[in-house]
Amino acid sequence: MKAGDGFGRTFSETPAEEWEAHAAALRLGVIAKNGMERTVFPVCLRECDACLFTPGRIVSPRRMKDVLDTTQGRDTHFVCHKASMKGYNVACRGWYDRFTSNVSRMAGRLGLVMFVLTESLPDRGFMLTLDDDED
Repeated sequence: MKAGDGFGRTFSETPAEEWEAHAAALRLGVIAKNGMERTVFPVCLRECDACLFTPGRIVSPRRMKDVLDTTQGRDTHFVCHKASMKGYNVACRGWYDRFTSNVSRMAGRLGLVMFVLTESLPDRGFMLTLDDDED
């Protein structure tokens, strides 16, 4: 299965100049297609070298378990730490390949999953933080 952009195009079919438009759309959480805006579920194109699911992860196995228990308990996704440091809510590829949530399943069924190159996202000048006490 090739990675795509949520519109049935694989990366080899997507012109390079469209990626800036995709990055801008991520800031808003929407993509325009045929004059209609569609909310997307952005996912990292690949696991990073410090991904929670790689030997190079930056947290202990206990913290990893806590994070996964929290995401499953809240029926949500794990946000890529590199994307969050740039101000984006992008699902971790390692999480996406191993787990699901209601939102990720619906986005997949509706063709709204968009794979993004996390390292090419422009820095928004702030870090996305998630409050552990939010419901």
